Amino acid sequence: MSAGSGKTNASEIELDTTVEGQELEIAFNVKFLQDGLEAITTKKVTIEANAHNTPAVLHSTGDEENLYVLMPMHIDGR
Repeated sequence: MSAGSGKTNASEIELDTTVEGQELEIAFNVKFLQDGLEAITTKKVTIEANAHNTPAVLHSTGDEENLYVLMPMHIDGR
């Protein structure tokens, strides 16, 4: 995961993840992503996304009743 503004990434972090499906590059407003992650009180979070230009859904892994919808940002060149 990387975070930054413009064409340069200011921060990058590696996370333990399980990835299913095709590789996807998607951008989110870091504040909105943080709000969604703080609303989920479990340690394991599922992020579901179909495309770089459609909403993603965050929820506690194993609990799909409480969803947080996250709109992606436009990535230059797409």
